[in-house]
Amino acid sequence: MVETSFEPEYLPYPRHVMIQTTSLCDSGCVMCPWPRVKSRFPQGHMSDGLYHKIMSELAQHPEVEQIMPYLMNEPLCDPKIVERIRLAREARPGARIYIVSNGCRLNPKLSEDLIESGLDWIVFSVHAIEPETYRVVTGRGDFARIRDGIVDFAKRAREAGKHPDFVVINITRIRPHVSDEEVERAMKFWRDNGINRIAYIDGYISRAGTIDVWQHGKPRHRRIAGCKTMWAYIMFHILYNGDVAPCCMDWERRVKLGNLHNQTIGEVWNGARRREFLRTLHGVYPLYQGFICAQCEDAVVPKESGSSVGELKYREEELFGQLEVLGDRARSLKRRIREALDS
Repeated sequence: MVETSFEPEYLPYPRHVMIQTTSLCDSGCVMCPWPRVKSRFPQGHMSDGLYHKIMSELAQHPEVEQIMPYLMNEPLCDPKIVERIRLAREARPGARIYIVSNGCRLNPKLSEDLIESGLDWIVFSVHAIEPETYRVVTGRGDFARIRDGIVDFAKRAREAGKHPDFVVINITRIRPHVSDEEVERAMKFWRDNGINRIAYIDGYISRAGTIDVWQHGKPRHRRIAGCKTMWAYIMFHILYNGDVAPCCMDWERRVKLGNLHNQTIGEVWNGARRREFLRTLHGVYPLYQGFICAQCEDAVVPKESGSSVGELKYREEELFGQLEVLGDRARSLKRRIREALDS
């Protein structure tokens, strides 16, 4: 056990909320855990009652800045996704709302409905530009149809007067399947079709040890001292059945912080299970066998100095950088952490 006086401080309520309105996906990407987990766990759509309960609570919390009605899924597999986006907009008119989709289910009517649903933007994940590469990466053989559907969506969005960044393309580079030249051609294709906001990711992540795409091995940290991302600190992750996961890496449903059928978001967020999780994440409690963050590339790994102060100071800027979005609250949190480290 790492001896330290540090206790993670808690925001009273999450700033970002991810909602898995369905657990389903219609692709089988090689870098995604879905093909490996889909038959191991129950799957389904979120009930209307639960979704309305969540929206009713969020409507009472203006501090919620972002709502993402997708999580470890393909959101367009939910036949009610447009209605649910509209309900989210009604609940939190000032929040940012977006989804990430593979675009496989687009058709003219769905495209029009999504454009008018209240989304601030939509991200389409298209990880190749050649049909054969796309088939290898995603398991799908209908690339031309999907590509043309996204191009048509972007055209409709422009005609509807949406801002230029309303449509985003996400390219996650999968080596060795996608070459440098194909990446360049992909970016040129989307820009030539009026989409200039492109998110490009070129890096390996095992989804907390769930997959091993490039035989890099899976992380096995002996000690950790926090997370490099903002997921555990400001985001709330709701599965279709009401279970609450610690972050979007928990595809194997290893950690259950609570369930919204019989708890509120606030109760789970401030509850004992989440506090225990964060204390384990920060080394206040010892790591136990299978703790999800000990198998994740995004864990802050302390130096082997034997000093708890050195461990917690190590790469602290990476941890704190993700909290800048919280403004004054984040600065207060950073100050208190540093005071604890220096004491």
